[in-house]
Amino acid sequence: MGLSGSINGIRTADSTKLVASFSDIDDAQAALRAISGEGHIITEIIEGQPVYALMAVPSWSRFNLLGLYDLPELRSLLALKMLGREYDHARLEELIQNARVVGETFGLDVPGEWTALCKTGAS
Repeated sequence: MGLSGSINGIRTADSTKLVASFSDIDDAQAALRAISGEGHIITEIIEGQPVYALMAVPSWSRFNLLGLYDLPELRSLLALKMLGREYDHARLEELIQNARVVGETFGLDVPGEWTALCKTGAS
C-alpha cells in the first residue's frame, strides 16, 4: 500500500481517508472501536480547539455503523419499500442522490440494490 499524504506530519496510506471528525476524544475512540479493520485517530488543533479525525478506508458498512450520511434512514426507507409499506418517496430519492455524492467523494459505488429499489414502482 503506497503513501499519499500527511496530516500533522503523520503519513497516511493512499486508501485511508478522513471518515469522520469529532470534538470529543471519547466519541472518536468509540467510533474507532465501532468500525472493523484498520483505522486511527489524528488530533488536530483548529482555532485552539482539538478536533479528532477518524482515518480509515471508507466503506458503506463503516458509514452505516457510524450513522453517517443518513444511511440508517436510507436503509429503513428501502426496507419499508421492499415490504410494500408506506414510505416517503421524495426523501428516498433525496437519500439515494446523497449516497451518489458520497460515493463519488469517497470512490465508492452505490450498491445496485439501493438504486434498483429506488427506480422500481412506487408503493
